[in-house]
Amino acid sequence: MPTFSHEDFLGELGRLYDENKETGSVYVTFKRFYGEEFARAGKKRKRAMMEAGKEMPVPVCLVRCHDKGKKKFSTVVKG
Repeated sequence: MPTFSHEDFLGELGRLYDENKETGSVYVTFKRFYGEEFARAGKKRKRAMMEAGKEMPVPVCLVRCHDKGKKKFSTVVKG
C-alpha cells in the first residue's frame, strides 16, 4: 500500500470519491500508529521494551482508504 504526502493523499481521495460517485463505496479508516518497530513487536516484546526503559514512541494517526480492494493508499498524520 503506497503512503502519500498529505496533499497527494487528498487528491487521490477526491479522485477515488469521483470514481465511485455513481456506484460503489469508499472506506476510510483511522488508526493510532506507534511506528514500524513497535507495530511488529508482540505483546511480550513490547512489555520487555517498556521494562528495559525504552520510551513509548509518540503515536501518529495512520489514515487508510480503499474501495472494495481495487485501490489502496494511506498517509501518516503527526499530532
